[in-house]
Formats: sequence, C-alpha cells, structure tokens
Amino acid sequence: INQEKSHFQPSQVIEYLGFQINSLTMQVFLPVGKMNHLLNKARLLYNSVSCTIREVAGLIGLIVSSFPAIKPAKLYYRNLDNFKTEALHLHNNNYDASVPLTALARQDLFWFITKSQLYNGTSLIKPAKTLQITTDASNSGWGAVCNSVTTSGTWAHDERLLHINCLELKAVLFAVQCFVLASGLHVKVFSDNGSVVAYINNMGGSAGLLNEFTRQIWEWCIQHHCIIEAFHVPGRDNVEADYLSRNSRDHLEWKLHPTLFTWICQTLVTPNIDLFASRLNFQVSNYVSWKPDPDAQAVDAFSLDWGNYTPYLFPPFSLLGRVMKKLIRDRVTDAIVISPWWPTAHWYPVLLHRACSAPLLLPQWRNLLSHPHDKTLLHPLRDTMRLVAWRISARVSKVADFLNGLPTTSSNPGGQEQKNSTQRHGTAFVAGVIQNKKILFRRL
Repeated sequence: INQEKSHFQPSQVIEYLGFQINSLTMQVFLPVGKMNHLLNKARLLYNSVSCTIREVAGLIGLIVSSFPAIKPAKLYYRNLDNFKTEALHLHNNNYDASVPLTALARQDLFWFITKSQLYNGTSLIKPAKTLQITTDASNSGWGAVCNSVTTSGTWAHDERLLHINCLELKAVLFAVQCFVLASGLHVKVFSDNGSVVAYINNMGGSAGLLNEFTRQIWEWCIQHHCIIEAFHVPGRDNVEADYLSRNSRDHLEWKLHPTLFTWICQTLVTPNIDLFASRLNFQVSNYVSWKPDPDAQAVDAFSLDWGNYTPYLFPPFSLLGRVMKKLIRDRVTDAIVISPWWPTAHWYPVLLHRACSAPLLLPQWRNLLSHPHDKTLLHPLRDTMRLVAWRISARVSKVADFLNGLPTTSSNPGGQEQKNSTQRHGTAFVAGVIQNKKILFRRL
C-alpha cells in the first residue's frame, strides 16, 4: 500500500487521478489549482500579440486533460486545435515558430477565460428521463419524430447549397430546438447518417460547418441541463422521418414583401407578434408556428390568448372567419390582418365592421408574395387577387371613433346614387359602407 497516496479516513470528496470526485453530488471536478493554471495559460495567450506553436499545443494539452470535468470543453477547443495544425503545416512542423492567433482561436480562448469555471463539474450519472428523437434530411427539407409528434420543414435557398451531412446535422439541430424544452433529459437522437452520429458523440470535429452545427446542438442541450447521445439507425428503418423530409407542405409558406410590411406598420400599427409564421416567413421575430418550429415562441396560435398582444396575422384564407372570431373573443385592442379583397366572402363584413382605420389596398407587385426557398416562384393568384391590410380592433369604442371621423353618405342603402358635379381624377376603391359611412381604401 502506498501510504502517501492513500486516504485512511472516510470521505465523500476525494482527489483521484488528478480530479476531485464528489460522491454526494456524483460529480467530477477539476481541482482549484489545475483550474487556475488553465485559466492563467489561456489569459497569457489571449493577451499576447503572438505566441509559439508550442505554447498553443501546451494549452491544448491542458484543455484536453480537463475534458472529464468540464463537459463543454470539447466544444470550444476545435478552432484552437485547427489553428495549431495549420500553423505547423505552414512552418514545417517547427513548434518554436512564432504565430499570431486567429480570430476563431481567440474566441475559443475567450470562452475558457470567461465561462469554463461555470461548467467545472460533470455528472457521473446520466439523467433518468429520456427523450427519443428520430431525424432525417433530404435536399428539399427536413423531418423529425418525437413521441408520435411530427414536424418538418423546407430549406431556404442558401441552405439547399449545403452538403447533405450539414443538412442532416441541421435537421438534428431543428429537432432538438423543437422538442428539447424541459430540463434534465437524456436526449437520444436516431439518424441514418454516420457523420451525424460521430460528430454529436465526439462533440465536434475538424470540419468547420459540421463542427459549428454540432456546437449549436450541444449548446442548446447544455442550456437546458440535458445531455445528448446519437445512435445510428439503418435508412430502411427511418421511414417516417424520411417521408417528412421529402414531403413537406410548403404551399402555404408565402411571405409579404418585407419593405411593404414595414410601410404597413408605419401607417397602421407596429405588431409585437406574428401569429401565423414559420422560421422561413416570419415578419416579427416573436412568432407562433402551426407545428413545432425551431425558433417559434409557441405552437398553434389558437391556443394562445391574443388579448395580450398586438398581433400581425397573415393566415391561410380559409381560416379568416375563425381568426375574426378569435380576435373578438380575446378583445384584441389592435391587430393587423392581411386578407384578399373578396367582398362576397363570409368573413369580409366582419372585417369591415371591426376596422378602426382606413384599410390599405396593397399594390400588385410581381414579387408582392415570395416563397422562402425559391424566390423565382410566383403566387398562383397574383394576377387576379388584391390584398388588403386591415387595422382591426375588438374594442367597439375604437371602431366608433374611426366611423365618427368619416363623412356620412347622402344616399340611403338601396337608394339612387346622387350625382356629383365635381369630377375627381383617378378611381376611389370603396371597401364598404357601415352606418351610412363609406369606407375607402388607402393606397401605399
């Protein structure tokens, strides 16, 4: 028995093989002395104008030795390691060559200086609660399944140019952001892509974009105090996620031209939530999707209380009747609703009776509506449909104030229209008549 290295008194905290183990919290820590040594070396390199490759390699050695205690350390040393490899290649493997640090290498060093102490302490036990997610990606879209709940989406134009391995990892990222919302979970991801499994389980790798997506996946899980583990599933068994990735319903993903949206907000009211959107067509960063979405604040707009917001609504036209009932029931003070100019539709009179400002008749631009993943696509109704932006209120007093400011028509409903001797240039489009008040469209 080595007397000097032995502890003869029972203890729940002990140093073993250079780490501090706590049997109460079941965690392994980097001792204070080693933690300070690592931080001092990182600060010294970060503050220096240039350094030798040997100094960088020495710090990388300290970082690698800290992996068992600092779980995220693997995520934040790859750029530093790539920098060392490239520097050695440029200087013929001369470790004593002096080199300036790159911006990416400095980012890694900055994380260790500012954040590594916060994550000193890795649990020795995996969380008891598990969450299983199956994902897949194709060149057209992505899909994910979790506990019988499905979600999917299409890629934006620039995303379609990425390598399939990047798309597969991005599909995992989106799935994790959609389904990992609770804390303390052991997230098990099943994918038919070997690179996805390797990068997630190794917490990154040498390929830049793959490493970046892996870092984002792990950061989301760490933020929610979860760990993630990837497993390979044969492609022939990954049926549902594969189908979702290739058959996304993207025909409703039309987006109003951003410049026109800005003009509408400046003219009517500024909304603080987009109730019918997705990650590719939202107008307000705070948005609600109709199915799990990586960046959405909530799912299913009809499950929320709209009275707490000033919403922007550009729903499928078949939902406009339901939308108006919800606006009135939740007593929404102000809202922007985009609808087609269809006076014979059953929801049109409701819009007219709840307008608290002159509606805006939108111009017939060729690119008025754009498709998020193909900018060349044109809306099938672009030549026959005119869109209107309405400022709607469920407050009767606001609607009354608007109507009181309009001139009263001199004709009774159904009566003969009186001729006006004063000629007016152009055509005035009439939205409708309420209480003998003629409501005219405004144009942008």
